[in-house]
Amino acid sequence: MKNLFVFSWCHLWSMKAGVGAPSYHHTINYYINSDKWNVWLFTADRTNMELDGRAHVYLFSFPEIIERICGIPKLGYPFRTIKYWCYTYWACMYAKRIIKNLSGKSVAYAYEFWGVKAANMISKRFNIPLVTRFQGTFLMDKKDRWRDRFCRYPEYSAITTKADLIVMTNDGTQGDIVLKRLKNFSTTLFLRNGLDLYDKYESVMSNVDCLEERNKLGLSDRDKICMTASRLVDWKRVDRAIYALSEVLKKEPHAKLIIAGDGTERTNLEKLVKKLNLERAVIFLGSVPHDILYKYMLMSDVFLSLYDLTNLGNPTFEAMLMKRAIITLNNGGTNTVIQNEKNGILLNLDQLDQLPDKIIELFINEEKREKLAEEAFDYAKRNFYSWDTRLKLEADVINGL
Repeated sequence: MKNLFVFSWCHLWSMKAGVGAPSYHHTINYYINSDKWNVWLFTADRTNMELDGRAHVYLFSFPEIIERICGIPKLGYPFRTIKYWCYTYWACMYAKRIIKNLSGKSVAYAYEFWGVKAANMISKRFNIPLVTRFQGTFLMDKKDRWRDRFCRYPEYSAITTKADLIVMTNDGTQGDIVLKRLKNFSTTLFLRNGLDLYDKYESVMSNVDCLEERNKLGLSDRDKICMTASRLVDWKRVDRAIYALSEVLKKEPHAKLIIAGDGTERTNLEKLVKKLNLERAVIFLGSVPHDILYKYMLMSDVFLSLYDLTNLGNPTFEAMLMKRAIITLNNGGTNTVIQNEKNGILLNLDQLDQLPDKIIELFINEEKREKLAEEAFDYAKRNFYSWDTRLKLEADVINGL
């Protein structure tokens, strides 16, 4: 058995157990369930306790007051760096004690930037391979000035670290370009995330009664529904969907907006809905387990993804597999998947004023809506894969290091 030393600050799920982005959860479970790896996890996330008994979990506790300060814009930057180094020291200290007494080959695996420094130090100290894994990057629009490097020191330090293998998620944030720009030419796997839905989309589509699901939310068959699904944070820009709905309602009084997800921006979004008098037309679902989320996708008419950075997240891919007509923004690498008027509607940022009209057009033109949905579904079947397939691609390369 090989030993996989995983260094990460991430939560197993981005929202709560079973809810939100599943990439980290699937990754850890894949290696735990493999007959080739013993997993040693150095983390500060208490929800990782669900792995006890299946992985060796070491928990780092950090004062809650520091966590809160880290979340304050500008003021939090130096505290984030302090937190970064405290975790690095603690993780290295424990990993050194453990690895000395182990037999068999080992790999240092950093999941996201918080764990890279510690994993790199252990890799060099014990001469073992280093793998760094990123869920994307926020550095594409940064200018690499001293101010940016200071404010985002952990990110820059991690992304410029040379590794035996870098696994960079192809999520539209153009991490492959960022690596080259920062002169990190390490061997790189540039892969999309897998999909939970991939192996079961047919059963979901055949077993969901859309009218029944609508009735559960107090919606009728006359209602025209658009939907968003994401963590409710500022850069996901769910407010754009709300503003668009206020215009759509002027021509389509039965329009509704379903917002799936939760997060720090929810309160502001609810205030916006109240300010625009849209309480009867907007439904906040909160955090929704994936199996239920798919049902809501299937009963909606149009799926909206209007993020600032990129719109190639799993919700968009899942909506494609659910045969939904998609309206999204042409930023990041979105146009590598969505082709305007072929398998979705693609708007440039300076065309956002057209969003209400595009929504109304798809509400009215059922033939066009279904054509876009079919093309999206066809693309998804040909180009996406399950989490098991995605992680096997990664694990096969790591096994050969």
